[in-house]
Amino acid sequence: MKASRLRKGHILLHEGHAFRITAIRKRGLRRTVTAFGFYVPSGAPGTYVLNPQHEVETR
Repeated sequence: MKASRLRKGHILLHEGHAFRITAIRKRGLRRTVTAFGFYVPSGAPGTYVLNPQHEVETR
């Protein structure tokens, strides 16, 4: 799916890590998508900044 379609509750799979999204901030139509959340199962907080057209894998 495209990064622009990410929503709260999605689990983002990236480089072997699972990241539960707790908030999304979108800046402009084509600028950036910022995903805030926690890594599963460690619970460490993190942030991803993605291009809205970037193809991401979710669970």
